Amino acid sequence: MFGLGGQGPLWIPGSAQHLTLDRALAARVRERLEAAETAAGHLLKPHFDTLRRLAHRLLVEEEIEGEALLALLGEPVELRP
Repeated sequence: MFGLGGQGPLWIPGSAQHLTLDRALAARVRERLEAAETAAGHLLKPHFDTLRRLAHRLLVEEEIEGEALLALLGEPVELRP
C-alpha cells in the first residue's frame, strides 16, 4: 500500500497495515524507532570527523581497502559484549 505520511511518501506492506489501525501500537513503534535513532546518534557523534573524511574519500575514489582504510579509521578496538 502506498501513501503519503507526515514525513513524505511511504509504503506499507499488506501484512503491516494493522500498524496504522492501532494508534497505541504505532506510538510505541515510533517511540522505539526514535530511541534507536538517538542511540545511533550517540554512537556516531564522537566519530563524525572520521566518518566525514571516509565519506569524502569514498566519493573521490569509490572504494577503499586494506592499509588505506586502516590509515583513515585507525586500528580496530575491542567492544564490550
